Amino acid sequence: MCGIAGILGKKENTASTIQRMVSEIIHRGPDDQGILVEEAFAFGMRRLSIIDLGGGHQPISNEDGTVTVVFNGEIYNYKELRPDLQKAGHVFKTESDTEGLVHLYEQYGPEMLIKLRGMFGFAIYDKKKDSLFIARDHFGIKPIYYRVQNGSFVSFGSEIKSLLQDTSYKREVNDEAVYNYIAFQYNPLEETMFKGIFRLPPGHYMTVDLKTRSFEIKKYWEYAFAPGSNENTVGEQELAASITKTVRDSVEHHMIADVPVGAFLSGGIDSAIIVTLVQELRKK
Repeated sequence: MCGIAGILGKKENTASTIQRMVSEIIHRGPDDQGILVEEAFAFGMRRLSIIDLGGGHQPISNEDGTVTVVFNGEIYNYKELRPDLQKAGHVFKTESDTEGLVHLYEQYGPEMLIKLRGMFGFAIYDKKKDSLFIARDHFGIKPIYYRVQNGSFVSFGSEIKSLLQDTSYKREVNDEAVYNYIAFQYNPLEETMFKGIFRLPPGHYMTVDLKTRSFEIKKYWEYAFAPGSNENTVGEQELAASITKTVRDSVEHHMIADVPVGAFLSGGIDSAIIVTLVQELRKK
């Protein structure tokens, strides 16, 4: 599962705080821990090792150390993306999907996000720009929370409990979020139940200026349901074959791992179909 966290501030203050922040989410990543402490900020992660067990230690940097990433999730098309990046001159040191994020950012900047197929929450430190680039996957499978104080960016993490490790934060209940939860059993706001703590929406990214602590959030993707037409009408068998192909492709990409892969069965038709496809693909 993995988990990431980061905080802005002076080095003498953030070094101990980031340690507490990542230790608080050890349940998300029991296999490994990595931390980077700079003058203006610190970030780190807890890792559940899935791909490149020995070489995928994070944070991971580019060749000259000017771009560094911490990452929670999995990029399913990282093998397909790697050859083009190598042709462009990028040098890989590991076999992990994480390292691809570093080189994609170098090559494309924020446009890298439209090339990714996967579930992710990651933060990239750009040393030359003195900034952070933080992104959440298209559907919001992986969470990203962040804290703001007096309009300035303070910290981020995969779980709110990491942000609460900052002793400078005075915990206050956000009543509006609580009312929403009581009414709908869900809080639809970007604000959380803690004042000053927000969640980055799915399909969005944010850039943070480490000098000014200013930040900007932008949408990079949104699913659009387009109305069909008679020209695009297909028969039942053709539609069924298309759905089967799509689901099979998705299951195959989700099976990429350097550890044994299993599945949870709920007893429903969806999980039964997935397990059936897993068995078929393993026989290939």
